[in-house]
Amino acid sequence: MRKSFLLILIISIQICSCNNRVSKQKIVEAVPSQSTKTDTAIFPKPNPQEKNESDGWDTTENMKQNLLDGRAYKFVIDGRTFRLRNDENDDSILLEYKQHNKWIKNTSLVIRDQFELDFDCNYDGHFDIYSQAQGWNFVNFYLPGKRLFSDQYQQPGDAEYLLDSVNNIYANYREPYHICNNYISQLLDYKKTTPTIHYLLEGETYRVDGECIMDSIETMKLYRYNQLKDSLILLRTIKPKDPKKFEYAEFWRDNYKKLMKL
Repeated sequence: MRKSFLLILIISIQICSCNNRVSKQKIVEAVPSQSTKTDTAIFPKPNPQEKNESDGWDTTENMKQNLLDGRAYKFVIDGRTFRLRNDENDDSILLEYKQHNKWIKNTSLVIRDQFELDFDCNYDGHFDIYSQAQGWNFVNFYLPGKRLFSDQYQQPGDAEYLLDSVNNIYANYREPYHICNNYISQLLDYKKTTPTIHYLLEGETYRVDGECIMDSIETMKLYRYNQLKDSLILLRTIKPKDPKKFEYAEFWRDNYKKLMKL
């Protein structure tokens, strides 16, 4: 039962990390639509070379409200024009792309507290669609091979760091945020467009009289993840030196070469 829960929580919504950076993706500076019937306004993207970390493209509440008010955003990737607009049938946002002068649905996105288009989450030189709500982050990756965005969002971790630039290997982690047994860290690579998970660390909290002690770590369990079979194989259980903190970076740095057989 415990392993099934882990697979649902951790694998079906994989964690990765996003970074705000200059991308190879080109977002055109669009002009207002000529259609007065739809009253669609297109907002320009600032030059990435000129923007700082705090700048955005009419993001967060402005973008969210504009979309809800029936306005749209257009942007171009690899020569294909995409459009974000409010779905009149529900509270979601439609992501569409233009082909043969027709708008075709790519996927639906949920409106959250923060909504941004200038994060490259898998280091492939293309911006991905990033949103956030109550401390949780959600990403729809751009897939260059299909020239579309992924239909299924994935959930970023709190931090991610590069372990091996030659083999494109990264590690990430996410703290539990006052949820029992939710310490998560992964060893992964981005050789494909979406992350490939190889190994997983999962922590368990201390319990006293059946109640878990928040922000504590009793054990960390190391699993090997079989992506084809979508299964976890327990390799070993680790007793942390510090019951309140686990050194993820140190662990992966000391062990990734042996685990990946490099």
